[in-house]
Amino acid sequence: MFKLNFEKTAVFVLILIICISAADIFRQFFSMSNNDREPIKIDSNITKNIGFPASLLKADQLFKQGLYEDAQEEYFKLTNMPSLSPQQKALVHFKLGVSNFRLKKYDMARNSFLKSAEFNVNDPVAYNNAAVCSFYMNDMEEAEKLQYKAVENLPAIEYYYNLARIYEAWGRYGDSVKYFTAVTRAEENITMDDRIDPVRIKNKVIRLTEGSDSIGKLADELMIALRLKDTREVFIIEDADMDIKGKNFRWDIVRENGTNRLSCTYDREKNDPYNLIDSLEWTVQSGGKTVFSSKKDSFSIKINQDSDYIVHLDINYDSNKTATSYYNVQRGTSAYSNGGHETVTPVNAKTKYYPYAIYEQVFEKNYVMSEKGYVDRFNTVWGKDEITTSMSDKDFIDAQNAIYIKNTADRRAGIWADLSSLINDKKLKNKTLKVMFYAKKVSEEAMLYVNIKVKTGNKYDNRLKRYQLGDKWQQYDFNLSLPSNAEGLTMSFKTGVGEEIKMDGFIITAAN
Repeated sequence: MFKLNFEKTAVFVLILIICISAADIFRQFFSMSNNDREPIKIDSNITKNIGFPASLLKADQLFKQGLYEDAQEEYFKLTNMPSLSPQQKALVHFKLGVSNFRLKKYDMARNSFLKSAEFNVNDPVAYNNAAVCSFYMNDMEEAEKLQYKAVENLPAIEYYYNLARIYEAWGRYGDSVKYFTAVTRAEENITMDDRIDPVRIKNKVIRLTEGSDSIGKLADELMIALRLKDTREVFIIEDADMDIKGKNFRWDIVRENGTNRLSCTYDREKNDPYNLIDSLEWTVQSGGKTVFSSKKDSFSIKINQDSDYIVHLDINYDSNKTATSYYNVQRGTSAYSNGGHETVTPVNAKTKYYPYAIYEQVFEKNYVMSEKGYVDRFNTVWGKDEITTSMSDKDFIDAQNAIYIKNTADRRAGIWADLSSLINDKKLKNKTLKVMFYAKKVSEEAMLYVNIKVKTGNKYDNRLKRYQLGDKWQQYDFNLSLPSNAEGLTMSFKTGVGEEIKMDGFIITAAN
């Protein structure tokens, strides 16, 4: 009985407490509106920014549709929205910069990225993108400074590549080699494989350091190139093909000891940074007849002051290209007629062992594999990473030798080939290629990774093939269609750390 009465009393007290509390809350609510106290105010900054997400979404949708001018206008409106947080300001200025870049308004784009960096302090992507804008404005000093800021905040491999391209376009080839080499030594960290081709970069390094041992020395100076993990749009400077920088030559007529002398000079060091020139051929004509010829970089000859002379220079370079220039030298004047032009002569190399193929590499006895590269008779370039290779004349599948490969590096590595010259030489555009090769494992286990890249404009179509090798020779193949605007073709053949393989009989056939 006592227990029941106690429970009823406890419940009654609890209900009473709740009622009293509710009445107090009700009283306070009405007193706020009926007495002289100020009502609670909602922060106006909150109401002003309610439309930010919707406006940002609208601008993003316009950008995705390729309506860059409309997107630019919307992003610009957002930059003027009051009371944005520093993160929001950094975001909209960054997106505004990307829109301006798409519209090729590089000066405005650079300003937007730098403004973004003010609100997102030390943002490497903003500095990188601003550097790329400066590059396309041909402001190399500013591009270098901004790219260094990106590298200092994050030594990403893409930022090193951009720095190398800045130096290359600037003519500072020694500096470009250093950073190109940094890229090739850490190519497994490349995230933008549709914009960067390590095989083409290796070929450039070989050409820029031809005849020197600087590649080995650079290994001691290289910095670590990290993997880029930022999901925002990171600009990459478009790659450029290797070529001679000029075909014109200097000439002068000087009077010495009562006679006139014609002097002509071609600046090979300035015009051929990639060591592409195979030979120079000078021809001097007067009165329709050849009066002098030479193959040196410069010459000086005695001339008749009453005669006109036409000097021709043919530059044979890159195995199958010719650039020609000529000057009509008139006595007492500096007038000249420049008829320089470039022609391309297809390579006439034919296959020896596979008559139905357009290209073959059977690793003959005179084949040399090195990090400095090997140019075969088809004008293709083969090279290797920092691995061990040798010719095997005891165990091969077709002609004379197979190539033995042991990966002694601390990462996936192997050999590579720049086959770009075949595109024009063998007229391969719009054709379907079939690539075939023999391979086998030497170590207990071995996987072969074949990476194929086709360059079209400033983009690379990247394909990766994986083959689990057996202990007997087996032929592997894949098909590859080249578009009408194909400009480059490279391949790499890599294995895992410590793995050993052999390759032989690499051939390419073509069909319409």
